[in-house]
Amino acid sequence: MKTVIGTEGWEVTKARWSSLAEKMDRKEKITPVRRITFESAADLLAHLTPARQELLAMVRLQPGSVTAVAAVLKRNRSAVNRDVQAMRKAGLLRVKTQVNPGHGMVRVVTAPKRVELRATL
Repeated sequence: MKTVIGTEGWEVTKARWSSLAEKMDRKEKITPVRRITFESAADLLAHLTPARQELLAMVRLQPGSVTAVAAVLKRNRSAVNRDVQAMRKAGLLRVKTQVNPGHGMVRVVTAPKRVELRATL
């Protein structure tokens, strides 16, 4: 499923939902899309700093624990953890708990495979 991250005002949202409702009425196929919408470009940029953009790109290619991600990015583990938690709260990343054979459990950071970024200034 594609993830669209962007800014969108009420009028655009209303038009998109109206279009979807019309497609449903006509029984047309609707392609599922996950949307993460921010109120303004400034809000979006506050959540997607350059370091967080690098984190998102890296995790899309190679999901892993916060420790593993921090090592690959050559960043402090606690700074990466703060970014992961903020991005998880905004819906940009997911954290899954998985069995780590012989070592208990591990939290794995994942990201959508397909991301489209849209911003209107």
